[in-house]
Amino acid sequence: MKKNRNIFFTTMVLALVAVFLIYRTRNGTIRPELHDFAVADTGSVTKIFLANKNGGMVTLERKSDFQWSVNGKYQARPDAIKMLLTTIKSLSVKTRVAKAGYNGVIRDIAASGIKCEIYQNGESKPMKVYYVGGSTADVLGTFMLIENSGLPFVIEIPGFQGYLTPRYSPFEKDWRSMTVFDYAIDEIKNITVHYYHDPEKSFSIDQSGRQFRVVSPETKKIIQHPDTVGLINYFSFFRNLCFETWDVEYTDRQRDSLKTTIPVNTISVTTNGGMTKSITTYPKPVTLRSLAQADSSGKPLKYDIDRLYAFINDGSEFVVIQYYVFGKIFRQLDDFNADRRKK
Repeated sequence: MKKNRNIFFTTMVLALVAVFLIYRTRNGTIRPELHDFAVADTGSVTKIFLANKNGGMVTLERKSDFQWSVNGKYQARPDAIKMLLTTIKSLSVKTRVAKAGYNGVIRDIAASGIKCEIYQNGESKPMKVYYVGGSTADVLGTFMLIENSGLPFVIEIPGFQGYLTPRYSPFEKDWRSMTVFDYAIDEIKNITVHYYHDPEKSFSIDQSGRQFRVVSPETKKIIQHPDTVGLINYFSFFRNLCFETWDVEYTDRQRDSLKTTIPVNTISVTTNGGMTKSITTYPKPVTLRSLAQADSSGKPLKYDIDRLYAFINDGSEFVVIQYYVFGKIFRQLDDFNADRRKK
């Protein structure tokens, strides 16, 4: 009798467990494809498309292992691409959106979500498409939704404290490289720097096989004994020179007006292939964001002593540069005269 009772009890327990598992499977299990946001093999990702309903649209395409393009026109920022690839590889489901917040999350994603399409191995059809919403109340999770799914999730990257929406920016300028000049020494044929207020300090340097010719554009005077070591060092400064940010303070009218004023200088670099790239700089008025508001005597400063405005890409784009970065290339004609340096 006791043996039969044990068998019956065991059977009842197993039956209850079976019912529980069946119920959980039918009511709680979600098909994997509805919460599979991560891409394990980011090395095979060849294109990423990002867009929102307000007209923001970016196509990022892999050109090589270390180079991506933005909308087929510009070089992408390597750091931004690396961050995005790391993100899409590391996505992890934190929790399913609770019923109480479901309608609000769906409404927000529909109104302001960012669509992300991920392509692999050059295929024309995306292997994964999902929508990126805003952050949770504690800003430690991000709402996401797989395309053609009605189940939003809170997504995180384990160990990261924050939300992920900014990493999926659909705006072109957030992805573009901020590089102004990036040349190896032997790529450069000529460097010309013109100072508008002090033209006698301007110079033009031609290079051919580490042989240099330095001339004054103002007087046409040639430096007879150029400082070769100093010139090689100067040419090396044109590696990875980047502006700080795109300007968002000036209107188009203000920018056009600025172009009618006298610049600080223009720096032009011509490569051995015949391509020339230039930057023209202007004083930047002091604003509330400027680090220094007054000089050493307490007199209010008119212009920012740390930053300049600059036009790049044939004057079509307006940026802010730092003296700390570009100051090293603001040399003067006499700096390359070996005879003067010996005195």
